[in-house]
Amino acid sequence: MQCVACRSSLPRAQTATRDVASGNTAAQRKLCATAAKADAPVTRRSVHLAVVGGLLGVILPVGGAAAFKLPPPPQGRANLKERLAAGERRRAELDALKGPVRDTPSGIQYRELEVGFGLEADRDDICDISYTVYTQGGFYLDSVGYGMESKKDQGETVRVQLTRGRVPIAALNAMRGMREGGKRRIVVTPNFGWTDHSIEPSPNPSAARRFWRFADDNTPILFEVDLVKVWKPGTLPV
Repeated sequence: MQCVACRSSLPRAQTATRDVASGNTAAQRKLCATAAKADAPVTRRSVHLAVVGGLLGVILPVGGAAAFKLPPPPQGRANLKERLAAGERRRAELDALKGPVRDTPSGIQYRELEVGFGLEADRDDICDISYTVYTQGGFYLDSVGYGMESKKDQGETVRVQLTRGRVPIAALNAMRGMREGGKRRIVVTPNFGWTDHSIEPSPNPSAARRFWRFADDNTPILFEVDLVKVWKPGTLPV
């Protein structure tokens, strides 16, 4: 090994003695130690340390400790409730642009989303309908006729009589006055909704638990119905 300070080739043990004899300073002795490291064999460990050291030298001056800062933990259910409430407010704002909320004589509220131009549904009529059921926050519950959630029911309808149908009473009452091709969003309150398990929609087993969890609650549910066909008394084919 050659001493960097004194330019002589000496063993490492003799280099320190030569430094003292030649009057080398502390800085010169440091150079001798650096030369000793330079003569050390190159290993995989030394290469890895050099690469990591280079990366840290680039990252730390730029980002500092903030570069390694972990994201904040989720806020939990409280934050979820706030987002749901914000979603409901946003939905209400968008709905207000579609038209006013109307009331039936029995106090059931609905909104006319699309006006139909076919036959008008009356009390004694039989109707073919498609529908979607969801919460006021927009959480999907069930549907018929739209092929949602991998259902193979695209274009299918449910046949109901407006005096005693298989759907909630609120939907039957609010459908009166609709015309074929029309669409209404009906607010189903608990007292006019799923008062027993015989009322449709009766969701498939995978959706039954979440459906009844909302349906049995005191919060209203939205029933969005498309009136496909109106059958007047005596016109329904046998």
